[in-house]
Amino acid sequence: MINVLGQWSDHITNLEKTISRSVGIFYRIRHYLNERAPESLYFSIVYSHLQYAIGSWGGVGKTSLRRLTVLHNKIIKAMTYSSLRSKLDPQYKYLNLLKVKDLYNLEIGKIMHKIHFANPPDNFKQLFTSLNQIHSYATRSATRGALFWQAASNQYGKRSLKHIGPKIWDCIDPSLYELSSFTFKKTL
Repeated sequence: MINVLGQWSDHITNLEKTISRSVGIFYRIRHYLNERAPESLYFSIVYSHLQYAIGSWGGVGKTSLRRLTVLHNKIIKAMTYSSLRSKLDPQYKYLNLLKVKDLYNLEIGKIMHKIHFANPPDNFKQLFTSLNQIHSYATRSATRGALFWQAASNQYGKRSLKHIGPKIWDCIDPSLYELSSFTFKKTL
């Protein structure tokens, strides 16, 4: 849900409620499940909600995502039987899952791949400028197809697709650019 002002706070609040209910479910039933069942439960109850429109709402500030991140971390701890004070990076790695911010970055990367290798609408094509169009110097960035990062003067501009898209796109290995959308998604 997006409110009239174009903010995602209502959607994030509803998402927090949904994930909060899921935390209780995970802690109650985890002792009755086999080793792979929590993962199936995670993808059906949690991941599907997190993934929905994350390319739009995932770019909000850290403060807006703090509670959602904490709830997501609690689910990961419940799935791995970890203590509440344990480090999370090993658990995410063991489960082969992404943090909320990484899910957002992955989605932006997929959007950028589609913009470059599908036939996007003209308004998307106008958002991004190749460095080759800015200058003719043979820099490393220009030769590998990097995009020009648009300057942003405020936080709203810094979180926009026009600004964050080229940053994420430039972090991706250029050898992955030519992959099909399905293979690109799986490789990232």
